[in-house]
Amino acid sequence: ARPAAVRGAALAAPLRAASALPRFDVSAMDGYAVSGEQPWRLRHDVGFAGGERPVGLLAGEAVRIATGAHVPEGTDTVVRDEFVRLDDGLLRRLPEAPIRDDVRHRGEDWHSGDIVAAEGTPVTAALISVATAAEVVTAQVRGPVRARIVMTGDEIRSEGPLHSGQTRDSVGPVFPELLSWHGIESSDRVHLRDTPNGFDDVLADTTDDHLLVVVGATGGGAADQLRGALDRAGARILVHRLRMRPGGSTVVAELPGGPVILGLPGNPYAAVATLWALAPAIVSGLTGRTPARVRTGPLRNAGDVSGPVPRILPARAADEGGWTADGHIRTAHLAGLLDRDGLVVVPPDATDGALVEYLPLPG
Repeated sequence: ARPAAVRGAALAAPLRAASALPRFDVSAMDGYAVSGEQPWRLRHDVGFAGGERPVGLLAGEAVRIATGAHVPEGTDTVVRDEFVRLDDGLLRRLPEAPIRDDVRHRGEDWHSGDIVAAEGTPVTAALISVATAAEVVTAQVRGPVRARIVMTGDEIRSEGPLHSGQTRDSVGPVFPELLSWHGIESSDRVHLRDTPNGFDDVLADTTDDHLLVVVGATGGGAADQLRGALDRAGARILVHRLRMRPGGSTVVAELPGGPVILGLPGNPYAAVATLWALAPAIVSGLTGRTPARVRTGPLRNAGDVSGPVPRILPARAADEGGWTADGHIRTAHLAGLLDRDGLVVVPPDATDGALVEYLPLPG
């Protein structure tokens, strides 16, 4: 696939350069290409990036050259503008100027066939740029992960006036954007009513999606039908529940020959927080992406916000480094994420300054 067309995927094989970089010797700075010992006699022609290569230099000659221009044959070095003095057509290096070579030599960054990105590297803007610089047109990839979103519950309504007993679906409309932050594409978003067999139909629907994200119906209440449907479908349960608050009712399962099911709590904050905690691992598992490095740092007020089980809480960056977390969070909406920098996973019974995992939020 073309790297630019598969953002969020991961390399299924190492990416090898199709061309050397630089392809030829070029000037690294605006200055002068010189040959031999100083003083150098300055020629009247100029070398421009993308222009004709200046004719070869003879010993004792110099030519004005721009950054990125092909240096002429016979060049010993490029001396940048601020290191030279020009008097009566003769160029001399300033006495206090350092001796350095401002030429980027052919293949200095990589040669044709060199590995420029390892297998498992995620397809990001940086990788797309590197592939372009290396003249790579196609790459072997896994992914990107494509997901179908299922919002559940008779009580939620996306559009139109609310009727008695209903509440606004405040998280469903933004869920595709939240998934995209983790490199997951959304193929569809549907609303499933609370019926005894609704999930059986959803799980039996054969699609090309890699992931089915279900928001709600993961607990043990009268309207929570997902777990029973997973049992009837013969799903393999990967995560039965999470030892974390909020998010304890989360379930992760895999259908035989089908997609992975990520069942999230119905409360908006709990759904988003749990998604943030689990999505990176799910995407890595489905694409072979190299797992992201865990970010840790001191939680300044850990003693005030920790509890008997791990908690996932919004946090702000602290002026002295690390973070401070909000211990009192309402889960029915996302107001607790406003003006926050990320989420932190707080270990049980932590003390102030404890190292915690940090999950950044999009700006």
